[in-house]
Amino acid sequence: MTHNHHSEFIRPAWGGRCFADLPQTIQYWLTGRGAPGLSRELLGRFDRRYDKVIFFFLDAFGWRFFEQF
Repeated sequence: MTHNHHSEFIRPAWGGRCFADLPQTIQYWLTGRGAPGLSRELLGRFDRRYDKVIFFFLDAFGWRFFEQF
């Protein structure tokens, strides 16, 4: 029996629901200018300006590497 790993994975939801939208969101949080990268639905009560933002991001395996191999 062959197993297709691709059927188990969900592609990133670019344009408001992906880690790639975090830099724009952090800029929005710190400056209050522009629009957040993440959708306002995801931000919920965090849709406001902050004086400080602490960001930790751990990525063990990038999507492009998954597609490549």
